[in-house]
Formats: sequence, C-alpha cells, structure tokens
Amino acid sequence: PPSPPPPSPPPSLPPSPPPLPPPPAEGCEKICLYVTNPLDETVPMLWVNTVPEVEDPRFGHMQLDISSGPSTASDLTNLIYASDGAVSDTQTATRVYQDGSEEAFFNDNYLPFDGMSGEFPASGDLPSASLVMNTIHDPTPDQGSGGASPLYGYAKCQWLRHARGELPGDPCSAMWGGSMVSGTVFQAAAGTMECGRLLAINNAALDASQAVSTGRCPRGSDVDTANYIPGWTRRLLIGACMIPTDPSYNPAAEVHVPQACDVPADYKKGCLFPTALNFDPDAVQSGYCEWPTRGCTDPTAYNYNSLATESGPCIDKVAGCSIYQGLYTGLPNADKFVDGGPYSDKFAGDLPIGQLP
Repeated sequence: PPSPPPPSPPPSLPPSPPPLPPPPAEGCEKICLYVTNPLDETVPMLWVNTVPEVEDPRFGHMQLDISSGPSTASDLTNLIYASDGAVSDTQTATRVYQDGSEEAFFNDNYLPFDGMSGEFPASGDLPSASLVMNTIHDPTPDQGSGGASPLYGYAKCQWLRHARGELPGDPCSAMWGGSMVSGTVFQAAAGTMECGRLLAINNAALDASQAVSTGRCPRGSDVDTANYIPGWTRRLLIGACMIPTDPSYNPAAEVHVPQACDVPADYKKGCLFPTALNFDPDAVQSGYCEWPTRGCTDPTAYNYNSLATESGPCIDKVAGCSIYQGLYTGLPNADKFVDGGPYSDKFAGDLPIGQLP
C-alpha cells in the first residue's frame, strides 16, 4: 500500500510581543509634582496619597497620632516594641499651633486628611491624602517641572541666628535693630539648622510678589550669616484648599488639594505639566496628563496600546494553541497530549519553552 502522506506542519504560533522599552533616563522628578503644606505651618511636609495602613511599605511603619511619640510594648502601630532609640522614634520637628501650643513630631508621624468628610462631592468619591515629612532638599526647576517648566515658586527669608539645638518648627527669636524679632527654625541649603522668618513669596515668573508677616522659611532656603536677606530662592508649590466658598479656603495656595477642604471636591482639575500634550494652563489641581507615546494604534492588534499617540509597529492576532506539549509531562492524562496521543496534533512539537509567547 502507498505510504501515508506526511503530517501537516503545525500551525504557526503568534509572534511574541516586542520587549518593553527601557525606562527613561531621567528620574521621576521630571513628571512628578511635589507640593508642600502652607508656609504658615511650622513643620515642612509633603502632600502624598493616603497612607492606608500603619504598615504601609511606602513609608515604613507610620504612626497616625503625632503625639504618640516613642514606642512602648503595647504600641502596635509602630511595630517596634520597646525600642525608644529606633530611628522611627526620633523627634524630627515641632508642630506649633496657632494658639501657641506645641507638639513633638516624630520620624514616623503623618497627618491624614479624609477625602469624604461625611459628604459626597460632585466629582465622586475622593481618596484620602496625608502629609509626611518633607524630604526635598533643593527645589530646583527639574523637581516636578517636566524639564524647564515653572512648577515651583520663590521665597525670600531673613536669617536671624543659628539654631541652638532646636528642631525644625521650633519657635526662635533674635535681636535685630534693637527689637526682638521672632522666627522659626528650618533646615537651610547648607543642611544646617537656622532661625529665620519668611518675608515674601513669589511665583516662578517673579511677577506676583506678596509680603508676609509670618511663616517658616522653606526647607533648603539659601540663608546664613553671609546672606542675611538673600534674593529670591526656589521653593515647592503650596498645596491647600482653593475653593473660595469653602471654610478652609487658603488664598496662598497654588495647587488645589481637595482633601484639605471642609467639603472635599475637585476644582479646576487638569494636566499641570506644560510639556504634556494636554496641558491645561487654567488648571490648579493635578489631573491626567498625556505624553508623546509611540505604540500600536490598531485596536484589533495583539499589542494594541490605548495610550499611544504616535503610530508604531503592530502584531496581528493569530488564532491557535500555543501551549507546549511538554508542559503536561507527569500530569494526569498526560499521555493524551504527547506524541501519538489524541490531542498531540494540537500542539507545535519541539517548540522551546523560551519561544512561547
């Protein structure tokens, strides 16, 4: 009898998706916006997304109550039992309230802000936010600016004296011109603790100067004995409630933080980065930004990228089984999938696992 015809070649497998491009050379500061709390608050802090749990790995073991202080054997929020000398139990600042009362602020403290306040804003549920210690030493144009974009402001401070063991936020004073002048301890550009007072703030264009009577010098201010009253130095933008009708409205705010309002709600939300494709010059609240992105724009393709703004290579979808038959070796009914089994013709034989999509 004639020989049977040779078996049909296995169906072609869909090609593997192209490898992901390497991360950009620039750091996150090119597309991240760093926002500080109002300058009339003594402790320099940064607005961040909510700290959902005390064990949040983004910030270590945080303590909700700023007065909690050093851990004790029963302090479950800190998770460092009876370790008063631990780094997280180190006092790093002093929070002074408007009534003059003071409270120690520790390395692991944070201040939460409820994004709901018992009411539902028109824009829908808002997540909570938190304030953590400011770790930005030098607010240069690159930090949160998208390059040379003006996502920063300026401040002018007066140096009063060196700190004498005080911490950031501690009240301080010194004799100037025959009068006692009050200020607040802050960390200067050189990394030293200094006593100074805020004189004025300005925008990035230096065309909106506002004199102020009280306030902390921004962290990283270039103020010392050789520079008693320097020129304008860069600072982080101020975040607070910008809704004029809200009881917590802050006229000094430059970035709207919904959670800082009594009734949290979005306000002039849009893309704040001038280098983005959808930059909104009227926006004051950070929203979605669209960046030039090369990718497949065909929604029927295997590697379709819904965020692509520039057309790139596409890979057509190819129907077929792409499971390597060797993966079933040793499993129940594996004989049905090996060579000669009833389902062996459904697989691409001898395909190395490394080539599987």
